[in-house]
Amino acid sequence: MPTSLWEGKYNGSKQIVITPDFNSTCVHADLWVPVKAGYDGFSAYGYNQ
Repeated sequence: MPTSLWEGKYNGSKQIVITPDFNSTCVHADLWVPVKAGYDGFSAYGYNQ
């Protein structure tokens, strides 16, 4: 089990960031999913289905 996000990324895991704005975390992510502000609850419900 990786102890940090960087170690997990080095071992081959993918990082997905779900946020409405592009920030410093998104730079290092493999996938950035921009959601509209206010619709994040609907998106989270859809991801869990």
